[in-house]
Amino acid sequence: MTTMIQAYRYALAPTAAQDAMLRSHCGGQRFAYNWGLALTKAVFAQREDGHAPW
Repeated sequence: MTTMIQAYRYALAPTAAQDAMLRSHCGGQRFAYNWGLALTKAVFAQREDGHAPW
């Protein structure tokens, strides 16, 4: 039995307002990711020092 996987590729053509919103969402996502990463690194650093994180 053979499984076939098919993918589709779409081109986006946002308006100026939609483009601004897409960029805003990407910036917010990056901020949230970096915040979570910093928090995780801080917890690991506390554990290495022998302190419980909470």
